[in-house]
Amino acid sequence: MDLFQPQNGVNNHPLIGKAFQDLEEGEKQLRKVAQEAGYGLKVLDKRPNPIDPQRVIYACLKAGKYRESKSIKDTHEKKRRKTSRRP
Repeated sequence: MDLFQPQNGVNNHPLIGKAFQDLEEGEKQLRKVAQEAGYGLKVLDKRPNPIDPQRVIYACLKAGKYRESKSIKDTHEKKRRKTSRRP
């Protein structure tokens, strides 16, 4: 199966916006497509409530804000390990 490539910035994959008879079937189809594309899914939201949802919003498993890690340059000299070979 070829991976879907958006054209002109428009996402017209057949599963986008599709309604399923039950949530289990929809999730099964979405996870299958995600696995073939090489990524995982997570549930972002269930509406109107999590116990009996009528709509579920999914996102990429790695979705979120980028959290930059501190580098060695940002660490105070006295806090650095003495065995470090980096200047």
